Amino acid sequence: MVKNTFLIMLQLFKRDLVVIKNDIKDHIINSILITPLLFAFTFGYALPLAGGLAGIEKGQLDMFIGCVLWQLIPVAFLFSLDVLFDLEGNKFICYQATLVRPWLLIIEKIFFYSIYSFIFASFFFPITLTYLGYAKLLPSINWIAFSAILYLGALCISAFYMFFVFFIKGSEKIDNPWRRYVHPAVVLGGELAPTYAISKFSPTLGAIATYNPFMCISDGCRQAILKGDRFLSFSHCIFTLIAFSILFIFLSIVYFKKRIDHV
Repeated sequence: MVKNTFLIMLQLFKRDLVVIKNDIKDHIINSILITPLLFAFTFGYALPLAGGLAGIEKGQLDMFIGCVLWQLIPVAFLFSLDVLFDLEGNKFICYQATLVRPWLLIIEKIFFYSIYSFIFASFFFPITLTYLGYAKLLPSINWIAFSAILYLGALCISAFYMFFVFFIKGSEKIDNPWRRYVHPAVVLGGELAPTYAISKFSPTLGAIATYNPFMCISDGCRQAILKGDRFLSFSHCIFTLIAFSILFIFLSIVYFKKRIDHV
């Protein structure tokens, strides 16, 4: 039983890889070449010059690390949009659900998307830090902890967006949930301000942000790169990301079954 499940997952992985292979070159150009240059220019030159500073300051480095969210979010979101448009069009995913168990299909897609986005996001910090002149930080980074946070973040975001596209009623309904729930969660998830900065403004808001999975991704990466008690601990970030990943995977399966029941 376990062997058969593994073989089915492997075949689904191969199929998704064949489908996406034509996009790999574009993702390499966008994620590995263009994006690091843009962020290096912004945080290494534009922001310091705008503030009259000689170079990137500690606060700006905290902000820069939070941009890891935008290395994970676009890929996962584009994948989830493909699923959403398929549900409204050819419904190929519904056909796949007749060949394999729906829960297995959803789990495979979430893990495939998370591995794919993790691989491309993992290049961002080494390349951009080198452009910024912070290559000296690279040997001191806890790469095991960093990789664990980055992958669990990719898994959590992939599972969240999969749940999101099954939860909304259609592509025309995407605007309000995005603006009211998703975007605020990202902004308060350490995109620019770490937990300690939000807590200084409002202890209550800071306490809520502590359990925001997006904050656990950004603060976890800050902890791996900069270290210190200003950021959330690794254990807290890892536990929270695992818990939310399981929750979003479960909700994705539940809402996918509800969608295909009406097909």
